[in-house]
Amino acid sequence: NTNPEENRLKPSEPMTMYEYFMLREHDQIMTLVDKGEYVATYDNGGTEFALYSLSTFFFELERDKTTKKIVGRQIFKSGYQLEKYFPDRPISI
Repeated sequence: NTNPEENRLKPSEPMTMYEYFMLREHDQIMTLVDKGEYVATYDNGGTEFALYSLSTFFFELERDKTTKKIVGRQIFKSGYQLEKYFPDRPISI
């Protein structure tokens, strides 16, 4: 039997994408709320995207503007996914 407390990350240790993927959906959202840093919002009409930085990667939440429900999630390290948030600046991450 393993102690779940032993499997938790220490506050100083960055969470990897793999560790984040292994969390249940509810725990992913709670980790995002507790440890994520809001970066930007992008509005495409029917949905709104919120970008967060979490440790060494980014997390994008897509929310339906009418129902206010989360309709999509995406996790990525860098690249073209960031371009819609900063259309006037070239992204070189």
